[in-house]
Amino acid sequence: MLAATSKVRSGLHLRCVNAAVRKYNDHARYHRSNSAGTGPPGPLGTSKTSAAHKGNHAPCRSVMFMDRKTVTSGKVKFQNADVYILDMEDSVPIDEKDATREAAARFIQQWNLPQPLYVRTSSIGEAHEETVKDFEFLSHQNLTGYVLPKLSYKVELQEYTRLAACQETQKNLPENHFRFFPILETAQGVANCHELVQSGVTRHAIISLGTYDFGNDVQADFVGETMFHAMKDVLLATRAASLPMIWGIYVLLGDFSGLEKLSQKAKEIGCSGGFALTPAQAVILNRVFSRSFREMNHSRDIVHMKENGGINMYYPHHQQSGVMLGPPLFKKAENILRMASLETEYDQVKAQGPHKSAPVQETVALPLEEATNETRTVSLKNKSPGFQQISLPQQTSGQPLFRTTPDLSSFLSKADYDGEHLQPQAAFATASLASKPELFFDDDMARARWAPGNQSKFKRWRRDEPIRTPHELTIDPAISKLWNSSFYCNSLLASSRQFALDCGMEETQPPLQLLMTATIAMAVSSFTEHCRYHLGFQNAQQRRPIKGGETVTATVRVVDVRPTSGGRYDVVTSKHELEDCHGNVLFTVGKKSMFPAGMFPHIGRCPEGDRKPTTKNPMQEMVETQHQLRSHITDGVEPLEQSELYVHRLVKVVESYESRAFCHQFWITNEHHLNSMKFSATDLLVPGPLVTAASLSNTGLDYGYVLYEEILEAKNINRVAMGDMISSLSLILDVRPNPANPALEEVTSRVFGLINIEPEELRELSVPRDVVESAHLKPSEMEKIFINDCPQLFKKVASVTTRRILRPSPTWML
Repeated sequence: MLAATSKVRSGLHLRCVNAAVRKYNDHARYHRSNSAGTGPPGPLGTSKTSAAHKGNHAPCRSVMFMDRKTVTSGKVKFQNADVYILDMEDSVPIDEKDATREAAARFIQQWNLPQPLYVRTSSIGEAHEETVKDFEFLSHQNLTGYVLPKLSYKVELQEYTRLAACQETQKNLPENHFRFFPILETAQGVANCHELVQSGVTRHAIISLGTYDFGNDVQADFVGETMFHAMKDVLLATRAASLPMIWGIYVLLGDFSGLEKLSQKAKEIGCSGGFALTPAQAVILNRVFSRSFREMNHSRDIVHMKENGGINMYYPHHQQSGVMLGPPLFKKAENILRMASLETEYDQVKAQGPHKSAPVQETVALPLEEATNETRTVSLKNKSPGFQQISLPQQTSGQPLFRTTPDLSSFLSKADYDGEHLQPQAAFATASLASKPELFFDDDMARARWAPGNQSKFKRWRRDEPIRTPHELTIDPAISKLWNSSFYCNSLLASSRQFALDCGMEETQPPLQLLMTATIAMAVSSFTEHCRYHLGFQNAQQRRPIKGGETVTATVRVVDVRPTSGGRYDVVTSKHELEDCHGNVLFTVGKKSMFPAGMFPHIGRCPEGDRKPTTKNPMQEMVETQHQLRSHITDGVEPLEQSELYVHRLVKVVESYESRAFCHQFWITNEHHLNSMKFSATDLLVPGPLVTAASLSNTGLDYGYVLYEEILEAKNINRVAMGDMISSLSLILDVRPNPANPALEEVTSRVFGLINIEPEELRELSVPRDVVESAHLKPSEMEKIFINDCPQLFKKVASVTTRRILRPSPTWML
């Protein structure tokens, strides 16, 4: 009797698998060739043939909710998520469900993408009647299945199963055609997770933990320890059934760093993906939950050792501890390579777009790369180990390498885009003072307000009127040592007193980035703290030598105010100067910021345009007098090749104590750099000038000694949280002999600071030429190119700095 029962169950299960395979053949969807096995089906209709193949489900790295606008318009503007969901639950008001259901039915009938499509139905425990309507009106052969919200009890699962089976019978669909995607969002659901998963294993495709609803139910933090304990419980139940699990949503739409870090933690726990609320989140989830460059490299090494035999220790790096190899590590390495192959194959299927044989659906696909497979590579010989050249895609003759469309707002969330600019790194930018809260007491008591915070002073400012900042700073050797302890310094003027004396200076000079930070920062509390966005710097130059122990002050001049196209903001160009006690200008830098419109009524567009220094810098002239450089300065200087892209080995992690120390030292008073009670860990940001300094310091080993430098332009693109790692790559724009001194050469480069990417990984990327070679590419345009052609760098560019240096010429014969 028991044997017969087991046989019947096995037969039912086999029919379920075959039905799923037929379904995905009909839709030309991704499936594995071994999909006729006897194990439970994977999330996209695949199956496992044996226990050795557990985890061979098709990828579900990004599960994207489509909003009602997408459903009613029938336009899928972002087509790179792994799984799509139409929502009929709590995002649809009860009085609009019927109309939305009709639009959803039309949308499902026209669905022709290779990805699975699910409907999140109404909760059967809260709105049984609406759930029945969802199944009756939306069941269609194009529909993969149903997302089951707030699943808590086995009896609810049985009712969902009855409704699905009824629709399969009425519509003459194969048994178990509709797959289930349960979301466990209650304490009861998590407590019953093993029973709920095992009871529906023949229909289940993916399991998820609803983090926010579960957090509300247990009154716990959405990303706290309770949440991760629950995630582990659900994961064990899910993996025991050979199913994938994805973690919940992340509602801070503009916090891409936070999303990436939490997703990485979920991946380490064992999750296969996460929910995406915007296309930008989907790109990041695809990147995080794909097999990484390091994972694949290590796995290939381990599999190679297994095949060759005789090696029982693996050293990922010569300075890392060895790992003893054995069957578990061999199996893990093989699984990683298998999943990497699945991901690559599935991405190729997605890239093919809508099926030709399916009903035509009006879609707006993101443009694909129009490039040949040829790449321009450069030999790495004669380069230092940390100074590597990487390849760029070769442009197809007669055609642009990449297409971009102007309407970025169509596929980036409102948190990313305000109609004209992506949210850049807010170096010294916060919300305008008018949006700050006020503290009120009883009417008969004094009222506390933010101080000083008087914006009315801006209404009195005139063009080029010098406004002195309220701070003084004594630049002594201790400040330079503090700076150099955080940032690698290859400036000879800052590190060699003898060279400074040879150039006619009394002391070593502070590093250029320190002076730029101090000049800008001294104006924060009285000027730039009131702006909305920090846009960047330009023409940063040290004009005179600074004596040791000199006390300096700063002045600000607003030179240009231009309204944005939307009229909500003004782009304000200011000139910042560092002066000694005699009024001599020591350092100058320009800054562009975005203020609320109308804050500077007496200042308009400058008829002269952007002002640039017209006279030669005296500091540069002093350096150019050095015709006889000592041999240790010139030894080992490697030649740089124009138009080549280099990746640098040095990296910089800006720790919280460093960021706060420099904020206190230079009066950087913005709340989002200091207030840990108000801002989360991912919202406590590193000031923009420190990000620029970090990206430039990473080039220190590779350019040789820098004798003189100036920053032509610096932009902060994406936010950098404290503790993030900055790596760098640079494009050499120009290399030429110095006309005043043939022993020197002038090098102009564009340096990209990148967030949390290892240099080894950068060497494997093909970076779009449009990004690195264009001097006027907007951040929004850059991110759009990355979405299509290099998602590994999407939301990863922290800063872009154009820099000119003087250094010893490697070709000059002493």
